[in-house]
Amino acid sequence: MKRASERAAAGAKRAAAATASATKRAAAAARAKYDKMREGKKAPATAPTPYVNQNGNRIYKSNNGAVFTKNVEGNRNYAPVAVGIKEPNGNVMPLKVNNKKTVPLNMRPSNNNKNLDNNNMTKNL
Repeated sequence: MKRASERAAAGAKRAAAATASATKRAAAAARAKYDKMREGKKAPATAPTPYVNQNGNRIYKSNNGAVFTKNVEGNRNYAPVAVGIKEPNGNVMPLKVNNKKTVPLNMRPSNNNKNLDNNNMTKNL
């Protein structure tokens, strides 16, 4: 009985470690993609970043470096806060406290955001 519970606990730890490393890999890949985005005259006028806000709206970057989201009416919000990373398959991976430092400063969640690990960004948007 004791060995079975030890095996189950070890399996749970491995699963948690795999999830944490997948989150860290996704965060690092998103930041690398953001850093490769061009700025200046040869850049597109607006380009989508891999980040989304709490409403699931994609965060865009202009060729001048400004970040913004577009709401339903088409208006722009120039103070977005990233709470998730949208993967190429359409799934949104929530940001965690341990990988929030990979998000660029102009859209990084604040230090007092205690609910970063408990947000509802696990569903497809």
